[in-house]
Amino acid sequence: MGIGAGLPRAERIFLAIARDLSEEIRQASAKDNVERMLSAVIANIHLPLVMVGQNDARIILANAAAARLFDHATEGMTGRHLSMLFAPDEWQVMGERFLKEAVGEFEYRGPVGMASRQGSPLKLEVRGMPMGEIGGKAMRMLTFCPFEPPLPKSQAGLEGIRKGLALGHPLVAGRLQIVGLDDISTAFGDRWGAMREQALSIAERTIRQELSSQDHLQRMADDSFVIGFNEISEVDAAAKARRIGDRIRDRLLGDAASKGRVDTAVTTLVPADLAEQPAEDLADFLVRKLTSRHEDGRRHVQALLRDAMGKASLDPQVVVRPDGVPLTYWMAELASPWRQQIAAALTAVGDDDMAGFEADLVTLSVAVDWYTVRQRDGTLVVPLRFGNLMQPRQLDRYVAVIRNLPQALRQSLMLHLTHLPPGTASSRIVGMVQTLGPYCIGVVLELPGLDYVLDPMGTRVGVVSLDFRRLDYADPNVRSRVRRLVRNYHLRKIKVLVQNVPDRDEAVKLVVDGADMVTIAR
Repeated sequence: MGIGAGLPRAERIFLAIARDLSEEIRQASAKDNVERMLSAVIANIHLPLVMVGQNDARIILANAAAARLFDHATEGMTGRHLSMLFAPDEWQVMGERFLKEAVGEFEYRGPVGMASRQGSPLKLEVRGMPMGEIGGKAMRMLTFCPFEPPLPKSQAGLEGIRKGLALGHPLVAGRLQIVGLDDISTAFGDRWGAMREQALSIAERTIRQELSSQDHLQRMADDSFVIGFNEISEVDAAAKARRIGDRIRDRLLGDAASKGRVDTAVTTLVPADLAEQPAEDLADFLVRKLTSRHEDGRRHVQALLRDAMGKASLDPQVVVRPDGVPLTYWMAELASPWRQQIAAALTAVGDDDMAGFEADLVTLSVAVDWYTVRQRDGTLVVPLRFGNLMQPRQLDRYVAVIRNLPQALRQSLMLHLTHLPPGTASSRIVGMVQTLGPYCIGVVLELPGLDYVLDPMGTRVGVVSLDFRRLDYADPNVRSRVRRLVRNYHLRKIKVLVQNVPDRDEAVKLVVDGADMVTIAR
């Protein structure tokens, strides 16, 4: 009603009041942007992580790792009190102390006993960090990791290396460095320092668990780790360093594994090397030596691949039905000794992306010659490392090479995308399939694990493959999981190929479980 109500009609006055809401809208938009960024960062952290209000201890955000750890859906955790993560009797005993320490004003780190939703006991180490105010609300970040008692400091520092060399004993040294965390560190800004220290602590613990009491370990100023392996060959040390690197990557990065990696390098030190560094710090000398060795290894790989391009031949592996009936499929593999030589060389340089890409091109090039000479009827399945495809320029090179293959070969060619990193986004996989699919008759995807379920890929994916060495058929539960996996893909009209089956007896089990194709281990 206007303010002139009650006055004579001709004298009534109306007043309009307007308020500028642009600043409130801007602040609300900025708050939404911060929350979206925070959600994206949390989703890409592999450590189980929850954000809680410091005053009311209610969960504001939780990532997928926390949901898996506590067996709750992320949306079911949001808005609930932190006590939901504990069994009621546990919270009664230690809830007040936990709120005071882990959700207090200061940084906290310590062990805590909890339970999953199914009642399984969880012994965890929790770290609570103040995050300041976000949107006018004081927040706290809690991260959880398996609690492990401190390891005995049995691995000596690098001073033991010098003593061994002085006594005339050669020693194999390796270096591991975590790289590719720029996106996460940028998003966290100033708070990345504490997360970085926790990540490197987990990396160091992972390394120590793989070392013997006679090995040597030292963390460097550039956040790399230098290892002295005792009584082990250089080839075995390279494989061990790669295995440790993969464990670190999977444990730290998880679903974000495609955004980071762990570089490795290995070399052998002999007593004469002591003369090269009389005044140089041993650790710095090792880093320089390992870097040089890595470059030497890459040059060796390049020379080997160039030689293989002109001389290598193909030794395709026959694909059969589980009951032994041959199929018109051949898995492209380089013939001996090229297969072993290239594998050993790639292992020595940590399977460098560019070297791996060129190894794929060698296989593809030899496949062209094999097809031209043999004029086989059927399908040739050629492996491509998925990690190479994730490099944009290399993907373009793949497309250029495959597009220029003889038309007859392309009509008999399937591309086998191998070494798929766990946690790779489905959109990334679909993009690769759609990019390469038009230049072949179909795509085969190698599953990184027995329970790894791909989203629907469309009609270009005709086969998924699984390495038999990932299975433990002595476990009845494994067989039921295989049947479930086969049924899942059969519903999508996708065949299941099991590779490296040790013998016909195991192949018979796969017949019962529904696998469509197998390759028998050489």
